[in-house]
Amino acid sequence: MREMLKKFRSLIEDGNLEGLTTTLSELESLEDTMEGYVAQLETEQMLLLSKIKDLGQEFLNSSSSLSSSPSQNAN
Repeated sequence: MREMLKKFRSLIEDGNLEGLTTTLSELESLEDTMEGYVAQLETEQMLLLSKIKDLGQEFLNSSSSLSSSPSQNAN
């Protein structure tokens, strides 16, 4: 990001409008890519949290069934 700002400053100082346009397009493209990655990470985060919740519930269910099994009560 700092490199982009340096590039912008240099292009502005030089009065290079074509270079500014190109650099702005690159920045917009990078922002679109970043937004895509963030959306993908948010989706994966929700899936992982859901899986953790499911595994926790499965663990609790298996713990409950073990403690209430007849072999455990016979001892």
